[in-house]
Amino acid sequence: MKYFFVSDVHGQYDRLMTSLKAAQFDLNKDIIDSLGDPFDRGEKNYEVLQFLMSCPNRILVWGNHDQRLKRLITGIEAVRSADYHNGVLETMQSFCKNNKNIRNIQLGIHLLKTDSDLEMRYRLLWKYFSECIWGIEFKDMIAVHGWVPGILYDLNGGKYEYVLPSDWREI
Repeated sequence: MKYFFVSDVHGQYDRLMTSLKAAQFDLNKDIIDSLGDPFDRGEKNYEVLQFLMSCPNRILVWGNHDQRLKRLITGIEAVRSADYHNGVLETMQSFCKNNKNIRNIQLGIHLLKTDSDLEMRYRLLWKYFSECIWGIEFKDMIAVHGWVPGILYDLNGGKYEYVLPSDWREI
């Protein structure tokens, strides 16, 4: 058994598969640790999601794109122009069976949430979200997407120390 860490795949399914094949990833024996951002920008976002969720031994760590996508779908935040630049439209098109007629993110989200033909895709995405954690901690390593949440403490005279809170996994 080996751990395979991947990050920022961004819908590049073919590159992911080529890399894992070259590294001799064994789907049934090895553990894939996705360190966030499997979606946006590429054209095969749904294929990346399907692959990750098909891995029996997986660890899914939140990325900023994953968190943003969840906030958009739940309506916690409104779509901004940066979401188009970041490739959320491509993600919606991919999740909606490569429907290039989807020209705006809101329509893609609406279809994904309401079209009965897309229900299984929507459920798979929520299963992905439900399994995401903030990081994985090993004896000699912590694996996260971009940073470990910490706190800077003033230690007299302007000297600061970065301290990892004991509950960092919950932040």
